[in-house]
Amino acid sequence: MKISRDLLVVPSDVVFLGVYLPPSNSSYYANTDIYNGVSMVEQCILDVCESHGDVSFILGGDFNSRTGCLLPTDDFLPDDTVEFRTTASDSSSSSRCSKDTSVNAFGTYLVSVCEQFHLVILNGTSPYDCRGDFTYIAPNGCSVVDYFLVSRGLLNICQSL
Repeated sequence: MKISRDLLVVPSDVVFLGVYLPPSNSSYYANTDIYNGVSMVEQCILDVCESHGDVSFILGGDFNSRTGCLLPTDDFLPDDTVEFRTTASDSSSSSRCSKDTSVNAFGTYLVSVCEQFHLVILNGTSPYDCRGDFTYIAPNGCSVVDYFLVSRGLLNICQSL
């Protein structure tokens, strides 16, 4: 879904992508050359950029990716987004917290996609989820596999998670 920049009062139009990726062991991937479901998200972002030019992104959904507390290596939170910082001891850096400390291949790839497209993982970064609460809770265990990602330029309009 494309949202006009005028509606949100931001420099560029915003594209919202709802995401569902089958888990890595799904039969969905059996007869494909897809080795990591996150590559489908990456290709979708590339396609949107090619067809719509300079846009910002909001992605939300079930990525079946486990990122632990990983933070994109080039990630930073600008000074005007202090409310998104969770590191009390060092206000010049940002960090992510997660109750799920596991990392899988989808999660590692997701972090690299965030680096490539300058996306911030809101889970475990926002003051409304500073603990990185579980997003999937079942009798056989809990995990964080559902995420909201936003372009850095949209942090100032994010009010809660």
